[in-house]
Amino acid sequence: MRNGIRISRLAAFTVLIVMSLVLSACTVALPEEGASSAGGDAGTGKWCAGVDIVFFPGGPAGGVFANNVYNGARQAEVDLGPSVQYIFFDWNPQKMIG
Repeated sequence: MRNGIRISRLAAFTVLIVMSLVLSACTVALPEEGASSAGGDAGTGKWCAGVDIVFFPGGPAGGVFANNVYNGARQAEVDLGPSVQYIFFDWNPQKMIG
């Protein structure tokens, strides 16, 4: 019984650590008040301009999961400026490597 309590405490501690890491990775740096955005791409946040990415949203085009992932990736593309090629692979690994 004592080992079961120790394992559940360890699991709870592990979950707490993972959640704190996830939350800390989700922070957003807000611009300071009065800061100007002059300076071209550096001010607009397009730090990924000139980068080519192949992205696999997963599933078929228009599928519920793939659609949500695609919409998030499209927004990141607009915000950060890379050139992205989207490949919907219908969960078929052969389409990913072909």
